[in-house]
Amino acid sequence: ELDDDAIYFPEIRVAEASYFPYLLMETLQTSAAWGAVRVVPLEHDSVDVLVSGEILKSDGELLTLSIKVTDATGKHWYTKEYRHKASKYSYNAKMQLPKEPFQNVYNQITNDLYLYLKTLQPNQLTKIRQISELKFAKSFSPNMFEGHLSQDQSGNYSVNRLPAEGDPMMVRIRQIRE
Repeated sequence: ELDDDAIYFPEIRVAEASYFPYLLMETLQTSAAWGAVRVVPLEHDSVDVLVSGEILKSDGELLTLSIKVTDATGKHWYTKEYRHKASKYSYNAKMQLPKEPFQNVYNQITNDLYLYLKTLQPNQLTKIRQISELKFAKSFSPNMFEGHLSQDQSGNYSVNRLPAEGDPMMVRIRQIRE
């Protein structure tokens, strides 16, 4: 006998793996605490803050996610498990709630990100932005930006030097990034 909770269809999990990040992105953007929020491939590292996750359980009633947050410097912010049980009315056609059944999970993640962000000093935020910008610039012009960053054995980045103020190449890179 098969346990209904143990059965899932791989195509549903693939769809969830795209849909859940999209819902988190929308929640982050709605919060107005962040600038541009994008869903990016996992290997993309030239962003200020990278939120990655794993679906631990998703059966329509219970959603459990493991969320890991790091910044462009390589600093690990936190890893946390989020769990939410959908309301019994979530899937009732007569009493359908007007929101996503697991919206509370995305709200919790957004709130935790904001709370962590508020613990950072302005100079830490500047460093994160500079490093993500230089990583992006290096991805477009490796030779030009090769020596601007260094990475230690732990994977943490630091700035060796910054481009000159008003550097024409950096101006173009910023336009492309936006």
